[in-house]
Amino acid sequence: MSYSTNYTWTSTQFTKANCALTPLVLGLGFVITFGALFAKSWRIVTLFRQAEKLTIVTISNKKLTIILAVLVGVQVVFSVLLAAFSELSVVVTDPYRPALWEQRCFLSNGFNILLYINIAFAGMIILTGLVLAVMMRKIKNQLINEARHLAFIIYAIAVFVAVVTALSFDVLIGQFV
Repeated sequence: MSYSTNYTWTSTQFTKANCALTPLVLGLGFVITFGALFAKSWRIVTLFRQAEKLTIVTISNKKLTIILAVLVGVQVVFSVLLAAFSELSVVVTDPYRPALWEQRCFLSNGFNILLYINIAFAGMIILTGLVLAVMMRKIKNQLINEARHLAFIIYAIAVFVAVVTALSFDVLIGQFV
């Protein structure tokens, strides 16, 4: 889902559909990907913390689905609000050459805070995932090799998101502010 924003975000001629689809697809793609890793990491950390106390804990797939559904639900609210309050505007770069004018998506006045809250929400998910990844590194059981691979995936996604955010922060803020 996130890769489909290559079309909606980098189009030379924006439409109202591009303005609405970009926050929807980008936000939902990120939360579905990272939320599933987050839920699975939480399950591993919870199970092995309880194993030290010698108590039996059952974490069903239903609980993991609820965790993911809550994360996706919050992101849906943010994405719909961002899509609802985005406007298509023409940026006049040269008044004598209309061919150079650009169409961009902007947030309506006063709704920039939605973008910042959405970025903070994604950052909170990444930070919590990184904490869980550090906690997974302490698992001593050699039978569960999946924890280290899962932790590596979380680190890799966090670094990737940080690099992409740093490279496109100016473009992202410029489109929606």
